[in-house]
Amino acid sequence: MDIVFLVCCVALLVISLLALLYRVAKADMHATYVETGGFKFKVLGETLVEIIDNVEGYYIDQNDRRLKKDDELGKRRPKGFLEKLLGMVWISLIWPLRESIHSFRVVADRIKNDPDINVNTLPTREQIRFEIRKTTYLRARFIHPVLVTDVELGKDRWKVDLMVKLDMMVVKPAVVVFDYKGTVAVMEQIDASVRAAVIDKCNDEGMDYTKFLSENKGANSPFAKLIMDLNKPRPTINVEAGGDSEILFKGIKEHFGVEIKAAWIESVDLSPEQKDLDDATRAVAQEKLLADAETEKARGKKAMAKAILEGQAEGLVSIAEKMKEKGFNISNEQMGRIIFEQVRTGNLAGANSKLTTYVEGGSHGGVVPTINVNQKEENR
Repeated sequence: MDIVFLVCCVALLVISLLALLYRVAKADMHATYVETGGFKFKVLGETLVEIIDNVEGYYIDQNDRRLKKDDELGKRRPKGFLEKLLGMVWISLIWPLRESIHSFRVVADRIKNDPDINVNTLPTREQIRFEIRKTTYLRARFIHPVLVTDVELGKDRWKVDLMVKLDMMVVKPAVVVFDYKGTVAVMEQIDASVRAAVIDKCNDEGMDYTKFLSENKGANSPFAKLIMDLNKPRPTINVEAGGDSEILFKGIKEHFGVEIKAAWIESVDLSPEQKDLDDATRAVAQEKLLADAETEKARGKKAMAKAILEGQAEGLVSIAEKMKEKGFNISNEQMGRIIFEQVRTGNLAGANSKLTTYVEGGSHGGVVPTINVNQKEENR
């Protein structure tokens, strides 16, 4: 009975210790957990002692502190008993006097996630929520949005806002966290480089709004290639050294320790200033269309009136020919008087014309000619 009691007490003590250890590990005190997909940093004071990595398919080489693939050679971090058993990394018994977990600032820019608002209906420049916070965990890979506003297109000078999405991977975490004191300064520099590349592309002389909208903006587009090229070293001609090229910028991968794995333009919108101008232009265009419609309507009426008159003239020619066929001897003066009189009295209205009836069948229905017309001698 005493043995059973003792075993129960020991078991209870172990469970209590594990529960306590779990709580302190979650608080990064004597031990820590490292979520899959990132890093934590064990320090002595402010000096880096070890990068605690937990990235599937990758590991941190303890010699050069670079992220490498599992199939690459390098010195891996040894895993202790607690980590193998519980996924928990031991820090120090006398924390924080000895080793501790380092904290730093990160940029947490992300697309707004509000259940009451459809983000896609917001202007591009209002879709991103900017946040800077302190943390002990650095994600190895993340999506980072870059907002580029009031970009002037080279041809038509229209201004647009656009959102670039970057698929980023931290390849030198020590550089990010200790050289630049977190991702804030790093992402500021990368954002500036991305904006410059996008603006250069948009400032092309042949780029107008129509062409810009039709351009491929995906991960394999010219836009993406320009941004991906930021990873590479940028040679510059050193004139003082006799014209030899010199690497003045090693590329963001080497310089900042972060690599752009993919890039694309997520959304495009007219800048507020340009949108106001576009709305005004549309209003002017609408007024012009209405004015043009009225002009065309007036032209149509004029053309119709002209056609009617020309049709009446053709009718008069036909009548004159029939009168001559019937043997009427009329002069040009008499014909002019007939035309004048019939136009005045409205007797030239098509098939029911009184003059036509008179010519075809003589006086009919009380209609008498108002001008004396003599027949030829042989027809009297």
